[in-house]
Amino acid sequence: MSQTARKRHPVLFYLSFTIVFLIFLFMILICQCNWIAYLVLFLSATALCLIRNTTCWKGFSAVLCWILSILLTLTVIPFTNTVSFGGGLVVAYRRYVYTPGCSARDPQTPVKKSADIWEDRDGYQVEQFTYDNMDMKLLQPDNSNGRVILQFHGGAYVYPLNTKFENYAIEYSKINGNSDVLTFDYRVAPENPYPAALEDALHAYFWLLDNGYQPEDILFVGDSAGGGLALATTMYLRDHELPMPKGIITLSAWTNLAFNGESVETNKNSDPQFYEGSPLEGDLIDSTYIGDNSAENPYISPVYGDFTGFPPMLMQAGGAERLLSDTTDVAQKAKDDGVDVQETIYSGMFHEFQIIAPNIRESKQAYREMEQFVSQLYQE
Repeated sequence: MSQTARKRHPVLFYLSFTIVFLIFLFMILICQCNWIAYLVLFLSATALCLIRNTTCWKGFSAVLCWILSILLTLTVIPFTNTVSFGGGLVVAYRRYVYTPGCSARDPQTPVKKSADIWEDRDGYQVEQFTYDNMDMKLLQPDNSNGRVILQFHGGAYVYPLNTKFENYAIEYSKINGNSDVLTFDYRVAPENPYPAALEDALHAYFWLLDNGYQPEDILFVGDSAGGGLALATTMYLRDHELPMPKGIITLSAWTNLAFNGESVETNKNSDPQFYEGSPLEGDLIDSTYIGDNSAENPYISPVYGDFTGFPPMLMQAGGAERLLSDTTDVAQKAKDDGVDVQETIYSGMFHEFQIIAPNIRESKQAYREMEQFVSQLYQE
């Protein structure tokens, strides 16, 4: 072997070593692994360098060493991470690359309804109609089980219903054993501050009761502002001794419009949706839905209310989201009030991760949890 070839080998080794090391370090960072993964990566790299400098570093020994180091690191990562690799990539993308397609709602600009025509899907039919001057969508699977979900759509109380919520309705139908799903386009602020959304939610619920659905066959499901509205609606029903739904599911519920929960500060730089200074942060600060009322009105911010007598609830949130306290504070209060609450915080996840990134491991797990919650609810 020539002298030149001998000198080239160390360069190729350290170049390939650096590339592989950085790839695995990137994977560990993305997956938010604990210290064990970093230790294994460091020990593997050290062992590889030590073997490189021994006389046995040649041919088969080199290949075997590389294979063992790679397999060891790949084996350790799944057992030491808190976020899936796919989830980590989505978090990194939304945090460092993604820019919201819209800025905070300008109170001076009238709301514009989107082209909100839902299409029939394979296995599903959509009935679209107006009730009490409110657009409603009733999604019905071909093999409906007779139950129904009332979907409370999110949008910070300032964005109307749009076509993406049909996808969510289909997912909700599945977790409820192929049930119907009614989605209502409630009035939004600033044109229609509180109590407009609450009134519309009550009208949608009463429509279900008037059309043959029994309270025990109705579930409330809401994301973000919709989750808070679902809780406020239930609170109103309880306070006025009206029949309540069988259960409630919230996804990243916005329950504190005073925007002063602990996570507003602790997660202000970790949530890619509502980080400090983000285009959408303005929708949460000084919410126009409050109007001339107090943000501490429980029908506006359910976190300030009492939950005694509520039906069972499943509350999900992301560990990195700025509105995390909106879920954890309500869950704790409800538990103290004797409510059956299942609270799940998905580590490292952001606001509404379940519907923004439905194909990552965490979202699939969240939907399985919803399905199990509903199954147990109807077994009782």
